[in-house]
Amino acid sequence: MFASDLTEWHVKSSALALVDGQPWHMHRPLTRSCDLTLLTFKDEDPQIVNQAYWRSCAALLGHVLDGAFKDEFSVELLKLPEVPGATEPDELAAECLQSHSDDVQSLSVVFAVTAGAFCCDVVLDSCLDSWTPTEENLRSFTRDALQLIQKDLLWEPLEVSPSVALEIFSHSRCKQEDVEERAAQSQNGTVSLYRCGDHVTVSGGPLVARTGLCSQYEVTCVHTLGESEWGVQRRSQGLSLPLNLTAHHKAWRMLRKRAERLVEIPVTPPLTPEATPTTPPPPQ
Repeated sequence: MFASDLTEWHVKSSALALVDGQPWHMHRPLTRSCDLTLLTFKDEDPQIVNQAYWRSCAALLGHVLDGAFKDEFSVELLKLPEVPGATEPDELAAECLQSHSDDVQSLSVVFAVTAGAFCCDVVLDSCLDSWTPTEENLRSFTRDALQLIQKDLLWEPLEVSPSVALEIFSHSRCKQEDVEERAAQSQNGTVSLYRCGDHVTVSGGPLVARTGLCSQYEVTCVHTLGESEWGVQRRSQGLSLPLNLTAHHKAWRMLRKRAERLVEIPVTPPLTPEATPTTPPPPQ
């Protein structure tokens, strides 16, 4: 059984599940008797699902960047930065909430993280080290993301052996290193991946059920962070709101301005682990 094997209303409105209190992807099998809670963006305390949403938006941006450049240019997607959660709105967030009180529920999704933006780190081909993205480039990234959202693709969870994961990411030095690190910490000897269409990624926590749960989505900027062990590292950032939650255009402009600021990531970011599938105990 899957968490998605419920009514159509539950499937369309739920973004994530809790199984025995632990985050659980909607399309991950339920292998034992459990307490199941479905989470939506309109829950009284949507912190867990908001974090999963921002993580999914970053993964979607990685999907876009992976296919945005010509085949002759290499694209190395680095480990997705885990944007830290916010305990209270910053100065700009507080101003936006005060000015647009009708949008409080929508804005709470954006203010679920300190930075007000999701981000994806990337190293491009060395031939592109001097490339500076234009506004048209950002609009092109946004259009590509909106096309994936319109297709309403599943974020399909995969549990694979480390050897299979290493083969999947044979083209990516960084991803292979990430796989080895996660394999060493795995309790059941597998690595959790997510597939969306023909794109596969590693995530530090659960993603939402599908791309169609995004509504407003915009890639706002690309910052150059400087040299790293992989090459010139860039941080792509964006802003989004989920399905059925919208913001007034004036509020969106304020949020976009905030999302253009460089997101600072802690050296050791906190992770929201997803419950690891386990084999149910034998009947007594």
